[in-house]
Amino acid sequence: MSREAHVRFCEGVEVKFLCATRPLLVMIDLGLKTKTRQRLRLRGIDTPELTTKRGKYVKDVVKKQLGKQKFIIIKTYKDDKFGRMLADIFYGKSQATNPESVVEEGTFLNQELVDKGLAKIWEA
Repeated sequence: MSREAHVRFCEGVEVKFLCATRPLLVMIDLGLKTKTRQRLRLRGIDTPELTTKRGKYVKDVVKKQLGKQKFIIIKTYKDDKFGRMLADIFYGKSQATNPESVVEEGTFLNQELVDKGLAKIWEA
């Protein structure tokens, strides 16, 4: 999976709430006392159903990785047929403070899940 794509929107966000990988539900702090709750589908991958033991394990891995981050980078793409934004998510290995360094040097969550055998590449 490539880090390069046709990106419509890129924003550094604080992770306030995280509940699933299918879809990933996040509370995004947009600044100026404005927050939005969004359902995101990780672009290009297929994760196990949350009702399965494997799905619960993947959820726990994602919560552990993203829950300790000061912020994450979400690159969003068009909505899928269920109204969820398709997203690439990047996070820093440490408490990074520079969003550009997170995208360039951080971890690409979608690819990390594939590399660890926790998700499969999804072809439309």
